[in-house]
Amino acid sequence: MPSAGAPGQGGGPTGRVRATRRNVAARLVAEGGRRLGSLLLAVLIGRRLGLEGFGAHAYVTALCSLAAVGADFGLRTLMVREGASRGAGASEWAAQAFWLRQCLALVSAAALLLLAPHLDVDPWLVALGAVWVVLFAAVDSLGGWGLALREPGYEAGAAWIQRGGTVVLAALLLMAGWGLRGVWAGQAAGAAAALAFLLASRRLPRPRLASRPDPRLWGPIFTAALPLGLAAFASVLQTRVLWFLLERWQGKATLALFAAAAKFFELGQALPALVLGAAFPLLAESQSRDPEAVRRGAARLSRVLAAVMLPYAVVLAWRGRPLLEVFGKDFGGSQAAMPPLMLALLFSSWNFLWTALLVAAGDSWGALAGVVGAVAITSSAGALFLRTCGLAGVAWIQGSAEVWMTVFYLWRLRSRHGIATGWAGVAWRAAACGAAGSAAALSLPGLAGASAGVLAAAGTAWALGLLRAADRDLLRAGAAA
Repeated sequence: MPSAGAPGQGGGPTGRVRATRRNVAARLVAEGGRRLGSLLLAVLIGRRLGLEGFGAHAYVTALCSLAAVGADFGLRTLMVREGASRGAGASEWAAQAFWLRQCLALVSAAALLLLAPHLDVDPWLVALGAVWVVLFAAVDSLGGWGLALREPGYEAGAAWIQRGGTVVLAALLLMAGWGLRGVWAGQAAGAAAALAFLLASRRLPRPRLASRPDPRLWGPIFTAALPLGLAAFASVLQTRVLWFLLERWQGKATLALFAAAAKFFELGQALPALVLGAAFPLLAESQSRDPEAVRRGAARLSRVLAAVMLPYAVVLAWRGRPLLEVFGKDFGGSQAAMPPLMLALLFSSWNFLWTALLVAAGDSWGALAGVVGAVAITSSAGALFLRTCGLAGVAWIQGSAEVWMTVFYLWRLRSRHGIATGWAGVAWRAAACGAAGSAAALSLPGLAGASAGVLAAAGTAWALGLLRAADRDLLRAGAAA
């Protein structure tokens, strides 16, 4: 374990507080860049290419996201955990993890290229997606290592360069008539620009990439990452399997409607990704020293997510149609999927936290078991009902999988690790806030936005107070080094 004054780790509790604040701010910038860039790109495609074009883009995105997770296979999470625990002393190990991930990225890209002739989509889109998978793996590894060593600003910069470059170039190529080929050329170019930025940043703490790849060391690294990788792959498959079945049985236009609603689901996931991205190094560092502080911090973090996510979910569930029509007038039908998707979003935000707690406690197989159950639910329910159900039915299938994971993870945390998260208190507060917000949005349609704004401001203020308290608990445990 590095000393309190190790580079990148901060000196004592005060340094850790500063590092945590810097992590939160940088993660906010990074996640904001990723999610907003993705939304802007989706709007451009929907308005320019319509339902069929947007559906084809969603299909290729689903394929490439699975390939990207296969290339990662839990290695980024493992790098963050090892970096938080061992500091810069893990640099040689991280270099081998980096090279292993690049090899997995090449395998995933090759698999995409082999599949391309057999898919109902332009092979050039899949080829450009394969290039993006390889470049993104390198960008994500370097950004994750910087986060582990408390230097997350570089990841934030890379995220904005990647998404900004993608949106600008894709917009230009779309207007030039390149269609989806232009979009995916922009995706690959944006990832290349972000990688160039990270490699050119001399102060970025990065693994010793000058070290030669040593396949003899890859076996233990891959074994350690295996449950994390399987869980991550299954987590993406849990939603993407619905997309594949929907495209096959109801066509690309129906997939486009559901994918447009899912964009706001993914945008809402930015907050839990931010909170857990910043808190995970502290959770991993504190779990072995002060489990009670981790339990208190987790309970407060769960209330943070409840306070901030409810206003967003309530407003979009009942008044999301104008936002959906930003994609184009044909996308108004996506509103049917919004109420169940927003309910699923609430459970999904909590599942981010429960998964991080399990991984920090060393129970990666428990995290995997929950996701495998969710995949079984979406696959079986999709095969039974997806031929005939509407968009709301598809969203309810996804929501049921999220509820299953919440129930399973809470049971696992309590029974195996003795971590009680204060869920009962969160549940009744969430129900009360949700009922109040729903009543305001339904009974006062003209004032729904104002009501939601007041609720969001109050909830955010409450959440910030709880977040500071959670930080104090976690930092006190982390300062015991």
